Amino acid sequence: MTAPTETDAADDLAPKTVMIVDDDPLILTTMRDGLQRAGYTVWAAASAEDALELTREAMPDAALIDMRMPGMSGLELAEALLDRAPLAIVFLSAYDDLELVREAATQGAYGYLVKPALIRHIVPAIESAMVRARDVAQIEDEQERLRGALEGQQEISVAVGIMMERQRLSRNAAFNYLRSEARSERRKLREVANEYIAAEERLNRADD
Repeated sequence: MTAPTETDAADDLAPKTVMIVDDDPLILTTMRDGLQRAGYTVWAAASAEDALELTREAMPDAALIDMRMPGMSGLELAEALLDRAPLAIVFLSAYDDLELVREAATQGAYGYLVKPALIRHIVPAIESAMVRARDVAQIEDEQERLRGALEGQQEISVAVGIMMERQRLSRNAAFNYLRSEARSERRKLREVANEYIAAEERLNRADD
């Protein structure tokens, strides 16, 4: 796991933005006022369409979304928001329904609250969702980095094989040759390897 940085610590201390999406004006106002008193910056939207408009330029840190609303549903809104960026989502529902909970989980929710939910229950749910969303984002970033590293290793291995064949070099000698070229040109080894692969492909097309 990556160690926290000073930037991470500053981000943790900065006020968090929570978007509430609910078509019930009383619930929307009550939650907005309660979360503002708890120290959050709050965006309030009375519909999924309003929420999409609010997030056109920037995304909140977390979203409380009513699952059942006229027009676009909360599930559809969550899908649209998650297509844009990772987001800690907590669903709200008037029903304590196991199927709804499962559906919320498959849609990427990190929490599920039954209305009317008290602020003292909402705040821990939001904080837990943000922590879990951040952990998932870090894992996905690490997986992406590892995929890139593996792809790079594959390309380097192919280029080493090309050098072994073309120059009649041993594997170690071919690798050292590529590494020396990359260092002398202050470039990444993967870039040099890709050039050799591209050159080999051009030669093969010419031979055909």
